[in-house]
Amino acid sequence: MYVDKKLAGLRAVQTLARLNRIDPNKERTFVLDFQNTMEEIKEAFAPFFESTELEERTDLNPIYDLEGRISGSHYVLKDEVERFAEQFFKGNLTTQDRFII
Repeated sequence: MYVDKKLAGLRAVQTLARLNRIDPNKERTFVLDFQNTMEEIKEAFAPFFESTELEERTDLNPIYDLEGRISGSHYVLKDEVERFAEQFFKGNLTTQDRFII
């Protein structure tokens, strides 16, 4: 990316965020030239990295209830899920490796 003018605020965030977009033909990113200082960019991104506060705590019980219902069914088998997860997290699934759950 070649940036020939100073960027500020949301425009800086949006422009630089384009570097993170995924494309099958893109192997890496590189900024050839840049007009802003490091401090100016930190200042532009600062509003997006403030802490987030929840008004109330999330109730995890519905998730555990659903897990129990899925585990108790005879449609989803734990060993199949584990085999799928093992292949999936390796990142090398092929058409023949795919499981239908």
